[in-house]
Amino acid sequence: MSGFFSLLFAFGFLAAPPVTFADNDSGLAEVARVSWKKDVVGLDKKINILDKRIAEGLKAGVLSPDRAKDLTADVQSLRGKKKEMMDANGAKVLTDDQLATLRGMVNDTAKKIYQAKHPAHRSPKTTEP
Repeated sequence: MSGFFSLLFAFGFLAAPPVTFADNDSGLAEVARVSWKKDVVGLDKKINILDKRIAEGLKAGVLSPDRAKDLTADVQSLRGKKKEMMDANGAKVLTDDQLATLRGMVNDTAKKIYQAKHPAHRSPKTTEP
């Protein structure tokens, strides 16, 4: 029976997410959970979809070449930010906080692309009295 629990214990370590250690202001080391590789791959797929959406808008004529160039620069800056964050970690992983930040940036860029492709669907600006 102890062999069974040893096996479960061993697989528990294999299934645990990797962690990194970072120094905080107090000088104590703290543990930061890093995302699984699939999370980073999923983020890459979302970024690639943004490129496709820009190309589709350009091909359909709803985006001007200048606007498409600006949006493509935004997507490239996302890729640069992701690489910068991964290089700072010293590995091909992102912390949960970094992943959340990048996902927010991807969502913001996706909204910009949508608004550029569908100008009639922009939400009206609310004015405060």
